Amino acid sequence: MRIIPALFLCACATAWAPSALASESAASRAAAPEVLRTWVDARAGTGAPVFWLAEGGVYAYPSGKKLLGMIGFDASTVIWPEEPGGEVTHLTRKTFTYTDPVSGEILTEYNGQAVEPVAYPYQLITYRMRDGRIYGAVEQGVGDRVQRIESRNGMQVRKLGQGTTAVTAAVFLDFPIPGGSRYQAWENYDFFIHSAEDVDEPHQLTWQRYGALPSFAGQGNAIYHLLSWRVESHEEFPPTLLEWARREAPMWLRPPADLDEIRALQAGAAVPRGRLEEIGLKPRGSRAYLLADGQSVHFDITTAELEFEGEIVGGTIVYGATARRSPEGHRRGPETPLSRAGGEFVGVLGFEAGAVGGGQ
Repeated sequence: MRIIPALFLCACATAWAPSALASESAASRAAAPEVLRTWVDARAGTGAPVFWLAEGGVYAYPSGKKLLGMIGFDASTVIWPEEPGGEVTHLTRKTFTYTDPVSGEILTEYNGQAVEPVAYPYQLITYRMRDGRIYGAVEQGVGDRVQRIESRNGMQVRKLGQGTTAVTAAVFLDFPIPGGSRYQAWENYDFFIHSAEDVDEPHQLTWQRYGALPSFAGQGNAIYHLLSWRVESHEEFPPTLLEWARREAPMWLRPPADLDEIRALQAGAAVPRGRLEEIGLKPRGSRAYLLADGQSVHFDITTAELEFEGEIVGGTIVYGATARRSPEGHRRGPETPLSRAGGEFVGVLGFEAGAVGGGQ
């Protein structure tokens, strides 16, 4: 198995470095309304990466039967504006996978279907204050699929007693998807920011979703529920989650470094397929992913040893390819500017997958 420096894989496991804007924007953070500063500090940190771990499940509706467990995390950082009063920029990426509802074992197959993880290579979120509420806007997607989801009603902020701030963000998703149908779902995020003197874990979240089942799980709608809490380092991850992330999703263990990385992801940045083939890496199989618009896509994959944080770890490389249908009828590879050029590029950055749509 070939060893590839992580930087060669277009930042699939790059070491995170704080933006130069972090120190320059200290004045805008200090001048921000207290409610906005409290929210951003809790959700995205103050410069160094923070991680929100999650566990929960997927339940049949209306019976309530637990169909799947779910685990995952996001990695976040923040850029405050250079001038007070500007939009605050939250850089994040998130991934989740499904587990057996009883044993908690990470699933690769469900009722004979390949299990598709949820994976967003990036989300670019901006926050601003208006009329006492925090309004967010989320950018996600690749190429001509880049979309911006605006907050309709803002996030409601409430004080619960003296030591807890509750921030509620309701997300209503309704947009057209290829084929003439619509992607519709509701999500609700309740963040609880506690005084560090009162509880062991001051940053907590409960998330609910009503929407379509994962495509591999069949037809119909489901209730999704996750409990989430913030940690400051990989050492605080549950061992099973960290092992899965290092093996299957090393890029997600660091937030996007800056806006330049986000713009590269939006453009479908990748490395030439031929360059990897020159060093002996060729496709060894395929993997299915679920796009945010509900489509199931397949990508060619291979494996390699990556140099990650000074250690050698195994990793999966996903090949971008011109949009085409798989033998099973699935769409293979979302079309991006690179794929339209002939499908000659490869990497782990040129795709967006996920059923968890809004994000705050």
